[in-house]
Amino acid sequence: MTTVMLQSNIPSSTVQHSSTVQHPLIYAPVSSIPFPTLSDVDPIRQPPSAPHPLPPPLFFPPPQFAPLQFANNPPSANMIIPVRCFTCGKVIGNKWQIYIELVKESLSEGEAMDHLKLTRYCCRRMILTHVELIEKLLNYNTNGAQSSDARR
Repeated sequence: MTTVMLQSNIPSSTVQHSSTVQHPLIYAPVSSIPFPTLSDVDPIRQPPSAPHPLPPPLFFPPPQFAPLQFANNPPSANMIIPVRCFTCGKVIGNKWQIYIELVKESLSEGEAMDHLKLTRYCCRRMILTHVELIEKLLNYNTNGAQSSDARR
């Protein structure tokens, strides 16, 4: 049984000194002390309910990535960057493959562009400076360069 020391609210001047009251502190067992409950203190407030269990964690399947395509592979051979001339907006993307074929047939670059009716300087510049960007950029990627070397 635990006892708690309670201090009396009676001022010491009003306490009559008799043989029964020796000190302003009273010792009483804890079970005899009426502690207020939550509903006594605040009748509107209710004690918290049990916490809800957490939902199971979400599962996301790993993403599916497409395999790398290189410019010398047939599926990516049709990809041409850029498609239009930056200056005049003429479509020149479809002319790259034809231009390469004409140059391989021993035509000069100028004659091949004349044959494709590329008379403006801006369109000629776009064809002459065309680069297969995918292979060029993969040279800077260590993983891509290794896989590119393995394919050659």
